[in-house]
Amino acid sequence: MKTKLLFAWLRRVVAGSILAASLPASWADAPQLVDDIRTTPQGYSSSPENLCKLGSTLYFARTDSAHGNELWKSGGTSASSVRVKDIFPGAFGSNPSDLTAVGSTLYFVADNGVNGRELWKSDGTEAGTVMVKDIAAGGTFANGPVPRNLMAAGGMLFFTAVNPLYGRELWKSDGTAAGTGMVLDIYPGPAESFLAHFAVSGGTLYFAAFDPSHGLELWKSDGIAAGTAIVRDIVPGPDSGSPAGMTVVGGALYFVANDPAYGMELWKSNGTDTGTAPLKDIVTGLGGSMPRSLTAVGADLYFSANDGVHGEEPWRSDGTGPGTVMVQDIMPGPESSSPYKFTGMTDSFGSRCYFLARSNFGFGLWASGQFSGTMLVDMVSESPAPDRFVAAGDKLYFRYYTESQGYELWKCEGGSMALAADIAPGPDSSIPDGLTAVDDTLYFAASNPLQGRELWKTDGFGFGASLVSNVEPGGVHLPPRWWRWVEAR
Repeated sequence: MKTKLLFAWLRRVVAGSILAASLPASWADAPQLVDDIRTTPQGYSSSPENLCKLGSTLYFARTDSAHGNELWKSGGTSASSVRVKDIFPGAFGSNPSDLTAVGSTLYFVADNGVNGRELWKSDGTEAGTVMVKDIAAGGTFANGPVPRNLMAAGGMLFFTAVNPLYGRELWKSDGTAAGTGMVLDIYPGPAESFLAHFAVSGGTLYFAAFDPSHGLELWKSDGIAAGTAIVRDIVPGPDSGSPAGMTVVGGALYFVANDPAYGMELWKSNGTDTGTAPLKDIVTGLGGSMPRSLTAVGADLYFSANDGVHGEEPWRSDGTGPGTVMVQDIMPGPESSSPYKFTGMTDSFGSRCYFLARSNFGFGLWASGQFSGTMLVDMVSESPAPDRFVAAGDKLYFRYYTESQGYELWKCEGGSMALAADIAPGPDSSIPDGLTAVDDTLYFAASNPLQGRELWKTDGFGFGASLVSNVEPGGVHLPPRWWRWVEAR
């Protein structure tokens, strides 16, 4: 497949202008570009990335030849697609990343050429786009602070950052320099606490963290040192319960942990020591059912597990032991259907979970709902398999490769799947990525021979998509990072 994709690209490069003149007439009624940002005759792509919804506005990082990679926003039209600020003046670009919405404020990480990669915020205006705090003055100390894991909780921004005295620990910000600081040095001293597996319930942030007294265990924080504490030492002492897969459903926290009495099983927590316990010992004893892919779907939790009898199959839980059950033995007997890519959505049929799984019929896309049952939607290729699943409105979108259309945008609606848009017509591939829902509209980056890699949108009605904006029209050139991704498949 890699060879076919590379050959398809070579055809585009060699035939650029010919393709523009000879595209099928049917394409005029299919995908439509909203705006072509890069307008130089070389046909370079603006390569939108790091898409983030804030209200009804889409923010993203985008490149043009005069300003480099900078912060942009769009209301879904060419006229509303504008650069927010040239943070690093000139063609180099500040390379915004980790875009995260907190209330009406957008937080992100960027480099202005002076302070290194630091925390920034924006209200959508040039004047209101400013650095929050220079965590490492001048960006000089080893490894740099580089804020990571940006998350919204309780009206605040949580993130992790490095301080030379404390290592990488949990930080918070209210959007001011004075209100930005480390919450707690969980692992005292310059060592880091290995924070991971973040989830938010109400105004509380849950995560896994390591300290030498408790090992890697479940913690929580309300943004102040006194309210940041271990929830439960699942394996008492310095050994670790290694909680992972934190997922919130209906205010309750679900996760997977390894306990000497139960093995690796599903746990549930209300944020207290006594309210944190195994939900169900699916495999009695030390073996453990190895739950994976925990996913919130309406009021239920979906996941995969192996009960030792039926192999690894899809399971569902309503939050009670008796209500934690196998959805269906898709691959009958001890063999596994190995379900993955769980994605929840709600439509007129109620809440459903979509996932990929193997069966006696082959590999397919499945759907399961508490009231609609479990069914095979359609057979799909296992390599490469569909990916980048995102729900927008009453439709599930994903990208999928076929011999006839290449890698394109697909959708699932009402229990059936179909091609949503053939942006690079025929066997060529547009490689949709960055799929992001804004209300009922899906935004994504995609490539075609005319415009290159630009920002597109679709509401899923009928066939096709619209180009949101194209800074520098023309599409022969595709950015190197795009081809690194193809090579890695």
